Amino acid sequence: MKKAALMALSCLVALVPGPASAWWDEGHMQIAYLAYKRLDPAIKDKIDGLLRLNPDYQVWTCGA
Repeated sequence: MKKAALMALSCLVALVPGPASAWWDEGHMQIAYLAYKRLDPAIKDKIDGLLRLNPDYQVWTCGA
């Protein structure tokens, strides 16, 4: 009985969600850039139009 209870408790502990290790903004931007470079030109034009709608667009492109 103790062995079954210990096994059940171990399984429950293993299923408890832990903190996510996200890449924050810089990492996401880098991965998005790599994906962007692989897009077809027609799709890039559509994406560029959507990105220009973002209020931070000028900040993103000021160093480009």
